[in-house]
Amino acid sequence: MGFAVQAWQAIVKVGTAIQAAFNAVSDANPIMLVVMAIAALAAGLTWFFTQTETGRQIWAAFAQFLSDTWQAITDAWTAFSDAAAPGTGSGTAWLSSQPYGTASPGSS
Repeated sequence: MGFAVQAWQAIVKVGTAIQAAFNAVSDANPIMLVVMAIAALAAGLTWFFTQTETGRQIWAAFAQFLSDTWQAITDAWTAFSDAAAPGTGSGTAWLSSQPYGTASPGSS
């Protein structure tokens, strides 16, 4: 059993050395440095927005901004489509009622 443990320890040491060499090569690669910087930034921002009260407030304000902006775009599209397709009721409803690939001007 002593031999098996010594053999395993030797294998682990070799594996550790190989991993250290791989890490050194990866760290020296400029693309890898950029990837690692982006990953670190993402991790930091995730922590900030989930673990701090200020981050939560900023995220809530940002989410509200996105929601308000999407609602404004939706409202503008509905108004545009209603004006562009008079007599069809709601242009958006008309468009969504058309089977895929068969919608054409003047059809209902």
